[in-house]
Amino acid sequence: MQFSPSDSRASVVAACALPPLLFWGGWFWARTVLSGYQAQVGSIDLQASSLATHYHRWAITIPHYVTLAAVGLALVPAGVALFRHRPWFVGLCFYALLLFFVSVFVFVGFEFEAFD
Repeated sequence: MQFSPSDSRASVVAACALPPLLFWGGWFWARTVLSGYQAQVGSIDLQASSLATHYHRWAITIPHYVTLAAVGLALVPAGVALFRHRPWFVGLCFYALLLFFVSVFVFVGFEFEAFD
């Protein structure tokens, strides 16, 4: 499979620009659901609610995994395009690792806010 240079550039630019937008969307999704559940329960501590696992799944777990999957899918074309250029590919791998840590930081913040 051959990629043209313009396809390679476009996929690398998309891999750099799309993940922050996807993280914002995942954060907004989780924030909206979590705020709705906090308004329903009437308290900040959702752990005391009888539906704590339901709230946790729909406010934190599912948005986090969907965001990670979307970011991973956004990085695949750039990984394929940069695979032959090892230093750039290694840089992309470090970028993916950084994005993973950012996602954990963002969604663990929701965990501490509502469930601890």
